[in-house]
Amino acid sequence: MRVLVFAGCEGVPADNSGWSKPDMHGGLHSMSKRMARALSGLGHEVEIAFLAKGNSLRFSSHRSPYADWNATNFTSLRQSYVLFHTLAWDDHLRRYIASFDAVVAVVGSPYVTYPLLDGDVPVLIWSAVTFEEDLKGRYDHFSPVRKLAYDAAIPFLRYQERRAFERCDHFFALSPSTLADFEAATRGRPADRTSLLYAPIDVETFSPRATPRDEPIVLFTGRYNDHRKATPRLLRAFRRVVDELPQAKLRLVGDNTSDDVRRHIADLRLESAVETVGLVSFEELLAQYEQAQVFIVPSEQEGLCISGVEAMGCGLPVVSTRCGGPEAYVEHEVTGLLAEQNEASIAEQLLRVLRDDALRTRMGEEARARALRDFSAERFQSIIDTALRRRCGSPATTNHRAGAPESLSLQ
Repeated sequence: MRVLVFAGCEGVPADNSGWSKPDMHGGLHSMSKRMARALSGLGHEVEIAFLAKGNSLRFSSHRSPYADWNATNFTSLRQSYVLFHTLAWDDHLRRYIASFDAVVAVVGSPYVTYPLLDGDVPVLIWSAVTFEEDLKGRYDHFSPVRKLAYDAAIPFLRYQERRAFERCDHFFALSPSTLADFEAATRGRPADRTSLLYAPIDVETFSPRATPRDEPIVLFTGRYNDHRKATPRLLRAFRRVVDELPQAKLRLVGDNTSDDVRRHIADLRLESAVETVGLVSFEELLAQYEQAQVFIVPSEQEGLCISGVEAMGCGLPVVSTRCGGPEAYVEHEVTGLLAEQNEASIAEQLLRVLRDDALRTRMGEEARARALRDFSAERFQSIIDTALRRRCGSPATTNHRAGAPESLSLQ
């Protein structure tokens, strides 16, 4: 089949700039690549579509390579405004969608897929979070004007999200907490049209190394400038850790450090204890996992936190706040430790795992076993294949619809 991965995030610029280290682009970019890779492995012909902000009310588009696939990037000024982009799709975009046999939407909240439901193409949604959960840790930092816009739009977005969840051909939830949030906010769905779909990792690549982990290094990889990651709270917690364990180190990997994060580090006198590392290559990322003793998820909200799963694959125990997704794989005192959302609790759990070699080793072994069991690419692919066969009634060899995207004018 010809399958479109509809990514609920901005794509590659027309000049392909700003994409020098795609390995460190997480979130929906990471999920979209995982989905495209699985669909390609099943024998489907895959393309990715992005919706991005532009300077004109008219939709325009350009094609560009994205990892191993072709991508079409649609841009419009309407993408700059919450709600508008789900109300006014033009025929150009609709014809593009209609040229595929199936659409798999990879999104944060599924409200962005609402217009897809009007077509004849089966729509499967893989969602990380509800709209309101996604606002946690962000809303308080909005400008007053942006808050007013969101407050006005929320009833409409809630309706669109509920309709997308209830009407799509199949719904994949990134974690049990994601599924519970949607079921609580809607009238539910038939069980055979809903699946739990964890983001997979390459369990052979993300695997334990023989190198001894002698230094008490705490690692976080991800967009640590994002307010939802609660980095200031993590730094305050780590100040407590250093006060009791002066040799402890914290490494923040995967973002270009903001002035705000630098200021917090300086104010807490953590310059010698905290290392901020920017975007890194895949090989450098593996080296960071190899050197750490424990991985930390300090967030206010997470759909899953794929980097936490990667850490488990590498044999690291995970300390996580109770923030949703990570509670699916951080089993307290088995694969890691769960902390409350306050600096005292985070510091307490970090100190516990750093000081207890036996506990750390046992939890690291259990973490690796959990990654092998629940997060393999084979398991991920099998769940997708089953859903596609049920909803589309066709194996990968089905002929795609007439009028492939290549035949459309994309200028």
